[in-house]
Amino acid sequence: MRSLAIHLLALATMAVALPAQPPALEIQLPGQRTVSIAQARLRTLAGDTVRLVPHHGEPTLYRATSLATVMAAVGLPLDSLRVGRNAWTIIAEARDGYRVVFSVAELDPKLGPSRVWLAYETTSGPIAAAEAPYRLIVPTDARLARSIHQLVRLRVVDAAGG
Repeated sequence: MRSLAIHLLALATMAVALPAQPPALEIQLPGQRTVSIAQARLRTLAGDTVRLVPHHGEPTLYRATSLATVMAAVGLPLDSLRVGRNAWTIIAEARDGYRVVFSVAELDPKLGPSRVWLAYETTSGPIAAAEAPYRLIVPTDARLARSIHQLVRLRVVDAAGG
């Protein structure tokens, strides 16, 4: 009887196990400093619901925060750009090696209409495994080439070499 109770307890524990959280997003800042930001932290940042319409398939609604907000949360506020920082770029890297580039200046909401969103989940739950753990959404782009999925790393680089 005791053995049966142990097995039932083990099954009950497995049944209520919470889904695994996606890994933290790695962000490499200038000066070789690397920080990570977890999905739980992303949820606490100001955000919005962003709609992505793929070339094929149904539109998806994502919960996301602006990339400018994420950069400020890790110590790189875009609204305090100094001389020279306008040459910085952010390289977004996917798990499969795909990369896209944004200038830090284009992400500053005071400088232009570009908006880049870091999506951490859909409105109905986790991001699909084929797109996970994170994705960028660039609704101001005419094509989806920079709306990268499988995002695992952001690297901030001084394009001026300084």
